[in-house]
Amino acid sequence: MFDETLVTESRLTSAKKKELTPLRLYPEDQNAFFGGSSGEMYFTTLDECQCVDFALNGRVQPCKHMIRLAMELGLMDCSGMQSDPEGAKARYCINHAKDYIRETPVAQMVLFLRPICELLAGGSYFGGPHRLDEAFDINGIENCPLFVVRKNGDVDIQKKYRKDLESLLVIVRNRLGELALERIFDDDLVEMLGRKVDND
Repeated sequence: MFDETLVTESRLTSAKKKELTPLRLYPEDQNAFFGGSSGEMYFTTLDECQCVDFALNGRVQPCKHMIRLAMELGLMDCSGMQSDPEGAKARYCINHAKDYIRETPVAQMVLFLRPICELLAGGSYFGGPHRLDEAFDINGIENCPLFVVRKNGDVDIQKKYRKDLESLLVIVRNRLGELALERIFDDDLVEMLGRKVDND
């Protein structure tokens, strides 16, 4: 069972940060899901967590996710705890997409990237089977805080997450290389990818 006396100061500090806002919290079951930095999702209870820190140190002390869960459930002092549900979900979606770009077959990655590039270039989202749900781990683009769906059905990028989406282009450029980009995307998109990489 969770032992507050084993909580370290460094983990307590990490647990209070807004970045550790749970993606989903189930108070009645005393568990939650947290987003990881590499696009994974950790299931956490007061007894265990799927994160690497718990796997390495969990038999000795609780991880930051378990500490945050205890604070969210009111079992620990939560003074100074910051929350940002939308930001936590957006970070999870971006990290999941980065992992998707690195690991998925090129053809699937291109289908995902085309509407993202169109949106970044100021165009409109044209729907279709572009694997946005799979890449962002969402159930429909309207459920992703990175985008806003207008009343007329048009999709735009939330301005505050534009740079996060642009960061995906750097990974694509590094994975495919210049020649492959020129064969897959039209000149405007290749130029945009090039500008993004050159500016970083």
